[in-house]
Amino acid sequence: MSRKTHLDGASRNFAMGAALALAIIGGASVPAAFAQEQLRLGALPSATGPGASIGAALTAGVELAVSEINDAGGVLGRKIEIVRGDTQSNPTTAASEARRLIEREGIEILIGPLISQEAVPAVEVATAGKVVQITNAGTTALTPEVGPYHFSFGTSAATAAKVIVDYIVDELKVESIGLLADDGGQSRSAVAEVKKNLEARGIQLAVEQEYRFRADDLSPQVLSLRRADPEVVIFFTSTVDDGVKFLGTTAQVGWQPKIVGAAAVSVYAPAIARSVPAEAFENVYSVAYKGLTYCSSDAEGTSAYADFSNKLKAFAPDVYEKISVSLASEYYDSVKLLMAGVEATGETGGEALAKWVESDGSKVPLIHGAISPSSESHFLFGPNELAIVHRPNDIRADGLMKRAGC
Repeated sequence: MSRKTHLDGASRNFAMGAALALAIIGGASVPAAFAQEQLRLGALPSATGPGASIGAALTAGVELAVSEINDAGGVLGRKIEIVRGDTQSNPTTAASEARRLIEREGIEILIGPLISQEAVPAVEVATAGKVVQITNAGTTALTPEVGPYHFSFGTSAATAAKVIVDYIVDELKVESIGLLADDGGQSRSAVAEVKKNLEARGIQLAVEQEYRFRADDLSPQVLSLRRADPEVVIFFTSTVDDGVKFLGTTAQVGWQPKIVGAAAVSVYAPAIARSVPAEAFENVYSVAYKGLTYCSSDAEGTSAYADFSNKLKAFAPDVYEKISVSLASEYYDSVKLLMAGVEATGETGGEALAKWVESDGSKVPLIHGAISPSSESHFLFGPNELAIVHRPNDIRADGLMKRAGC
C-alpha cells in the first residue's frame, strides 16, 4: 500500500480542525512525559475471513487519519502508533484480540470491530479495561450502561427502524410489507423495532424471513417472500456477501419488489454492485448519512466527503477501488473525533473521553455532518442526521448518493 507524506494540504486541514475544536471546547496543557510517548491506537478489523473486505475499509480510514495527524505533529506532541488486531470475522476471536490489545499491547484507544456480532464481546473487554472504543454496532443492547466507553459510528437499530417505516408508509404509501434479516444481534434488534413501529402505524407484516448470518444460500427465503408478494421488503444485512446473495437471488428469480435497507446497504452498495447485475438495484432504497448525500441543486465536488475520497485515492490507490470508501470515511472520522477529544482533555482514559464525546463531540466538524451523542445514547447519529437514498449504487462523481425525493 503506497503512502504519501503530504496529502494535498491534509495536515493543514487537520490542524485547522483541531484548532477549531480547541477554540470551542478549551485546550489542555501538555505534560512533558505525555508528549514524549507514542499514543498506542488499537485497530481491530476483520482483516481475514469473510469480513475481510469491510475490514480493509476500516484499516484504510484509520491509516489515513493517523498519517494526517502525525504529519501535523501528532496529538499533544505524541505521534500515534497503530497496534493491529484481527477478529478473523469471528466473535470469539474479536474478544480475545481486544483483550490482547488492551492487556498485552497497552493500547489506549480502540477502533473496531465493525459489526455487532463481533463488537458486543469486544465491548465487554474494553469496558473492563476502561478503554474508549468506536465500532459500527447497531444493536440496541449496547446501551451506555452496558458499554460506558463505547460509541457507535452509526445509528441505533431503533432509529433506523423508525426512519425506514416512516418512509415506507408516508412516502412509498404501501401497506403490504415483508422483512428479511440475518440472525445477528443488530438485525434482531432492528426487526423488533420495525414490528413496534409498524404496530404503531396499524400495519402487520405480510411475511417475515430470517437467515443465518453469512448464509450460503438465500434462495429459500427469497422464494418464500416472493410467494407472499409484498410491495416492499425491508432488508437488514451485516455483510457485503449477504447483500450480494439477496440482491443476486432476487435478480435471478426475476422478482424485483421495492427494497428498503438499513445504512449497511448504502455503505456496502458499491461492493455489492460489483457482484450483481445493475438492474438488481433498480428498486433499492436505503438509509444513509445526510453528509454522504446530495440533491440535484447541490454543486458537485464541494463536499467534505468528496475531499476525503480524493485524499484516500491518493493515499491508498491499490485498495481504493476494492473497498467501501464511505465505510473508510467513518473510521477516518472516528479517529479524528477521538483525537480531538484527547487534545481537548489532555487524557486518553475511557472515563474522560466518554464524557467529552457526550458533552462536546457534537462540536467537532466531521465528514458525515453533525453528531448527537449524549449520556442516554452512545449512537453518534440520530434521525435528524439520516436520509433515504434511491439506488445507493448509483454514486455521483464526487462519491455522493442522491437523496430520494429531491
